[in-house]
Amino acid sequence: MVRRDPAFVAENAVLLQKRIDQLAHMATPSPLLFGDQLSIADCGFVASFALISIFREILGINVVLPPTLIKYEATLTAHESVTKQNTAYYKALNNWAKDKLKG
Repeated sequence: MVRRDPAFVAENAVLLQKRIDQLAHMATPSPLLFGDQLSIADCGFVASFALISIFREILGINVVLPPTLIKYEATLTAHESVTKQNTAYYKALNNWAKDKLKG
């Protein structure tokens, strides 16, 4: 089992929450960053939301997406161009996490 420094994890969880909150103030998805059209600006957030989700699970951090970003994530992952790849990405992340936790 891999051991993590709880203070390091907690400190970086606070920083991650700060960045998420800043994003929520800066971005106004309606429903995506450029209206209803999926754009290259949206693509990085698909992976970011997936990573945040897996880190919450494996590290037990309390990082919360504000309502606007919850809605944005749902819109992104429901988009026909994203759904299949996002599902595959979550599977790959879960496998990666299991391997990392084995040490």
